[in-house]
Amino acid sequence: MTKLSSKIKERLIIGGIFTTLFVGGFLHNKTHFDELSEFGEITEATIISFRYRSDARYNLTFEYYVDGKRYISSEAVSFFRCNETDNDNKGCIGKIFKLTYSNKDPNVCEIDLGKYNWTKGYKPH
Repeated sequence: MTKLSSKIKERLIIGGIFTTLFVGGFLHNKTHFDELSEFGEITEATIISFRYRSDARYNLTFEYYVDGKRYISSEAVSFFRCNETDNDNKGCIGKIFKLTYSNKDPNVCEIDLGKYNWTKGYKPH
């Protein structure tokens, strides 16, 4: 009986951890969206890097400027090219896209990849 109850406890703990991570992620995304909705400003971002990650996704890194200060951020995306005939331009390196940032904290941002938003798994608000 003791082994069974320790297995149940283990499963409850693991379930609690996953629930906490899920709820925490949801609240983080909602807070992020709310801040951009209230304090959002539009600027341009330039893609500076596109690298493979270990989870079968790619890390798209971009830079943008707010009041002359450079900011760098990244987004997990699926593989894509800006031009299907250009094998060298993976991830649109060097291309410019619209970006919304918070004037309260410019590190809070959301890049709009236009027709490539599908690579993010969702569309920005």
